[in-house]
Amino acid sequence: MAKVVTQAAFTLSGTLAQGLARIAIPILVGRFADPESLAHVSLALSVCVLLSMVWPTPAGTAASRYAVDDSPRSRRALQTLRSSTAVALAVVAVASFGIVLGLTASVGLAFLAALVTVTYSAYFFTRGVFLGRFRARKLAVWEIVGALVAVVGALLSLLAGAWIGALVALAVGYLLIAVAGWPWSRSDGQPIDRSVLSFTAHNAVANAASNGMVQLAMVVAFAVSGSIEAALFAAAFSLATPASLFGQAINQVLIPHLAEDARTKQPDGRALTIAGLKLVGLTAVPFALVFVLSPLVLPIVYGARYDGAVPLLQTLVVAMFFFTVALYPAAALTAWGHARQLVIANVTGLVVGVAAMVVLGIAGGATGTAFGLVLGTVVLAIMSIGAMFLALRRGVDLAKTE
Repeated sequence: MAKVVTQAAFTLSGTLAQGLARIAIPILVGRFADPESLAHVSLALSVCVLLSMVWPTPAGTAASRYAVDDSPRSRRALQTLRSSTAVALAVVAVASFGIVLGLTASVGLAFLAALVTVTYSAYFFTRGVFLGRFRARKLAVWEIVGALVAVVGALLSLLAGAWIGALVALAVGYLLIAVAGWPWSRSDGQPIDRSVLSFTAHNAVANAASNGMVQLAMVVAFAVSGSIEAALFAAAFSLATPASLFGQAINQVLIPHLAEDARTKQPDGRALTIAGLKLVGLTAVPFALVFVLSPLVLPIVYGARYDGAVPLLQTLVVAMFFFTVALYPAAALTAWGHARQLVIANVTGLVVGVAAMVVLGIAGGATGTAFGLVLGTVVLAIMSIGAMFLALRRGVDLAKTE
């Protein structure tokens, strides 16, 4: 347990640094540029995160589970993941360019969105490599450096009157981490590990279905509302989503440790339930603070012209709480090799959430989109918890954790 806490502390510090950078850049754009620019930057960032879930992010999760040492199997798994991720980077770059170009008709913004998508995706893959080798301290250092570069570069660009330079600064920050952590070692000619590819593919669907739903909310809000309303949603979105950073940090640390424990013994359902309730209690604290303080914090952070975003922020905070609750059973299912059950739970939440966001968004604009996201995340949390308890009842196949 002490090892988990130490790893989580380092992971959380790096995650917080990156999260604060992700908060700071939209805030700086909102302060120094017009609302339309904020809406465009937030759209580009959401598309970036969404597309990274197609492969690079789950590949990082797979690396944290399989590439944990220098054994032949770990090297084979890492080579498989590195090669597949390199191909995926090209695919997500083209997709990002096309989506942003279609929604904004801006070639420059579309190009920078593609640049951020590639560097962010590479960063998240290497993040998994760091964590799989239990190098959370080194990762945290690079994440803090990358965050500082991004924020300082964005501020200088905005002071010079070039708001679009904020995306360039963010891309440079991600690139530094990716270069530092990328597995550069030469391939030793081992065959592709198809079991790792299968795990990553299942995890990609599950990841895109859960995390993707959150990022789709920004895309839907941009599509169904005007630029001013989209900017209000973007301001609320930027302050609501970082509250889940604690849960995401714990999730990434839990996967390798739960997998390691399950290799030798069946998980203890009662102990997991108690630990889960404690984590949910801890998780509720930052969300409650953001909800209660949002009428005071949002106008201070973004200025009086964004006062209308307060109800949106409170609604999105509720959605992000349920999303974070779902992360803990998802970590257990991932560690135990129950990818199919996780996919079913996440896809169910995605279908309900997207349908609700589109229908309510068309009827009620950005506000309707926010309520649709709440409905989707509630279903996601219920399905994920149910899938975990079902797995415990049936018993964990220890062979799947190898």
